[in-house]
Amino acid sequence: MDEPRCWHMVCYQTDESGVRTPVGAIRLVTPPHPSYEEGPENEPEGNYLKVGRLATVKEFRGRGVGKLLVEAAVKFASENRKEVGCRDVDGARIDGEWDGRFLAHAQIVVKRVWEKMGFVVDEGMGEWIEEGEWKSVYANVYASNGLC
Repeated sequence: MDEPRCWHMVCYQTDESGVRTPVGAIRLVTPPHPSYEEGPENEPEGNYLKVGRLATVKEFRGRGVGKLLVEAAVKFASENRKEVGCRDVDGARIDGEWDGRFLAHAQIVVKRVWEKMGFVVDEGMGEWIEEGEWKSVYANVYASNGLC
């Protein structure tokens, strides 16, 4: 549903022979953000970027790949404010600018990973089950002012 208005980044490892292997990925979703049935009760207002789908290949976890991807996403967004501005569901540019904030819907089990990268939990948004087939519970985290 969000894909036409998303930016995806992939982190690769290059071995000695020059073969590139993907080891992690992240997604940015441009504003505005419609409410979803499975989302939080108190979705924040404003033109924030949703950052998520942060994934690292198991063998590369704990090596800073996630941090590298988040830093790259923050840098990309900060350097390309107009490109990551508001888009409709088909990806076409619409009025409105990104307000400089990031929001991640993060699984509770990886909440500390996001906190280490400067995000803080917004307790006011609560916790919920998202994407029912996964049966994962999510909490929200915001980027602190120091990220961009």
